Amino acid sequence: MKKFIRFSFGGAITYGLRIVLTFILTDFFKMWYLLSYSATTLIILIFGFFYNFYFTFKNVEHKRNKFIVYGVSLVLFSLVDISFVKILTDNFELYYLVSIIISTSMIFLVKYSFYNKFVFVEYGEKGGNYFDKHASKNQIVKILLNKFYKNLFFFMDQIKFKSLLEVGCGEGYVINVIKKKFPKISVRGIEVDDATLKKAITIHPNLDFKKGNIYKIDLKDNSFDVILSVEVLEHLTNPEKAIKECKRVSKNYCIFSVPNEPYWRLANILRLSYLPRFGNTPGHVQNWTKKQFNEMLKKQFKKVTVKNSILWNIALCEK
Repeated sequence: MKKFIRFSFGGAITYGLRIVLTFILTDFFKMWYLLSYSATTLIILIFGFFYNFYFTFKNVEHKRNKFIVYGVSLVLFSLVDISFVKILTDNFELYYLVSIIISTSMIFLVKYSFYNKFVFVEYGEKGGNYFDKHASKNQIVKILLNKFYKNLFFFMDQIKFKSLLEVGCGEGYVINVIKKKFPKISVRGIEVDDATLKKAITIHPNLDFKKGNIYKIDLKDNSFDVILSVEVLEHLTNPEKAIKECKRVSKNYCIFSVPNEPYWRLANILRLSYLPRFGNTPGHVQNWTKKQFNEMLKKQFKKVTVKNSILWNIALCEK
């Protein structure tokens, strides 16, 4: 409620600025009302952003990114506003100040909701980079996951293996699906985060989970036939070191999957997520296209095959 009150107060100031400046430019400087209205938008953009950034939402991170997103969204809102003002003024022959008052009032709540949810947001408020896609009931998410597993199993069906270790297993959803697909193999998952590891053990008590770090896996060389790492490398500051460690523990194969850029970011933008980061999921410090991902892995393995799975790239690597 406090945010809305502060936003309303700032809105009242910008509202007054828009009316006064538009009136002065139109009536005293004889500018066309749409041109004078547009000229005030730049002033309102700068004032509105800094007011909301420091006073309404009190967010002091990612100022540059948020300013760009705020600016783009304000321009879009202004275009809608201008169009509506023009319709009211030209078609309904209302006085232009009356048209501005009506239009601005109508989009006020929409702007607040948009800024509050998508622009001036702390990522912790939205759950950081965590999204339980495996438990999602969204049909699009289910289709994407089915495609992912289809491509993953395409690789697994081509190789012979009796044991698999998933590094960075999260809640254990992936190796649980793999175990159901290949019931005769032995599987283990390691996870560095204690809370996530505890959840994996709770959800899948029949599977083997241990605490472990991808940079230093507490296993001997050639311990497992296959080392699997799903959506881990993009979170690492030194992915090459992690890849070498996975290779060391593997007897024959490593399978890695990472987000397929730039389509991953585009998907986030389309669902209006992480807009101030231009769609980059919080926690992602690496971004690879299919070609870049392939080139990085070829430096470590004698044979690499990368398969696109819409939002992910999956690679089968042979030592």
